[in-house]
Amino acid sequence: MTSPDPYLSMSHAQRRALLDEVLAVHGYVCCICGLTISPGSESLQHITPRSKGGNESKDNLKPAHKLCNSQLQDRETTGSAGEIHNGLHWFIKQQ
Repeated sequence: MTSPDPYLSMSHAQRRALLDEVLAVHGYVCCICGLTISPGSESLQHITPRSKGGNESKDNLKPAHKLCNSQLQDRETTGSAGEIHNGLHWFIKQQ
């Protein structure tokens, strides 16, 4: 039997406090696309995904857009695995 995921066992208030701490350190800039994050569209990105052993340490957390975070899924944000787009991706028509 696996142990429960500590992040999932946090209350909403605990997760928000953690997000606020990460935003205070890194600012409202998405670690995935590099664009500014508007209040209400921010989320926590685990640099090493929880599914791959990542934890809730502040070294493993950066701010990201909710959309960027969901598109990255459980890929790491470093190296080629994390290169899903840059900020211009949102303004270029994809064919």
